[in-house]
Amino acid sequence: MKSSQNKTVNVGLIGAGAIGSFHGESIARRVHGAQLAAIADPVAGVAQRLADRLGCSNATTDAAQIIADPDIDAIIIAAPARFHSGLVVAAAEAGKAVFCEKPMALSAAEIDAGGQLAEGVFTAPPALALARQLAIDAPLIEAVNLVLAGEARIDKIVAGLMSRPLKREE
Repeated sequence: MKSSQNKTVNVGLIGAGAIGSFHGESIARRVHGAQLAAIADPVAGVAQRLADRLGCSNATTDAAQIIADPDIDAIIIAAPARFHSGLVVAAAEAGKAVFCEKPMALSAAEIDAGGQLAEGVFTAPPALALARQLAIDAPLIEAVNLVLAGEARIDKIVAGLMSRPLKREE
């Protein structure tokens, strides 16, 4: 991620359903210094409809296209939960700041699968934030703005509130 206090942060949104639409609207209309630059949803037409509504010029059915785009600084992951961990790793490895809707993964085994998730997010991304409630609240917006301005860095994932407990696999 490029860091400059005067630079607009280009945000890519993956998942244009209800919560993705909420996050997309928040970025497009409420977060100073951020621009909703791209939207991906695998269902044909869904990303384009949201993009049209929010004034975003880039809509696709391919999340990998947004992750690979060098002009995208940050990714919001609001896809179905079963895709979260894979998308987090891909975005982290591409050097993007990542905001992931909860839960991060569906099981403890998925988090630990070969250490890929932990290794991917601790070694590659500029920042990783996990949703802690359904709405973006003032402390989260402040934290994201500090990270995007280069004034703070998230170096640890803190296991916190999740929509459901992790399933332990024996």
